[in-house]
Amino acid sequence: MDNVQITVRADTCVWAFDPVLFFEQSTLTKIREMIKYLFQDAEGNAEAIKMFGEVLEQKTAERKTALDDGGRMLRRGYIDPKRYVAARDKDAAIRNNKKLLLEVARRDRVYQKYQKSLTAFEKQKNRKNAKETKPCIKISQPNH
Repeated sequence: MDNVQITVRADTCVWAFDPVLFFEQSTLTKIREMIKYLFQDAEGNAEAIKMFGEVLEQKTAERKTALDDGGRMLRRGYIDPKRYVAARDKDAAIRNNKKLLLEVARRDRVYQKYQKSLTAFEKQKNRKNAKETKPCIKISQPNH
């Protein structure tokens, strides 16, 4: 799935983008907006819808695995500063625990973003008739 380009057509607008970069660098609102545009012309964007869904499912599964790995990392690395650490090592244990907790929280936020995106995609995909969306807005691609 590397170097995949998706082209989406809606009304008079056309977007061509790398879905992996798009998911990583866009907000959930922009992702939902793009999903709406995808389904405005479901027949014309059939290939894009298929590729978008495949990439989204793959990346959601990867993020779930990363979150699970983070949880295991936290369980293995967490040190109870009150019970198992000498007084001089207590601050180091607390710093280490905070790093672990922040990493797991970050992984959870990323996974939740992908999961919500996948839910929005599936919901839109299962609708019989996509509702009208507002006119095209500019969805900027970040500079590399």
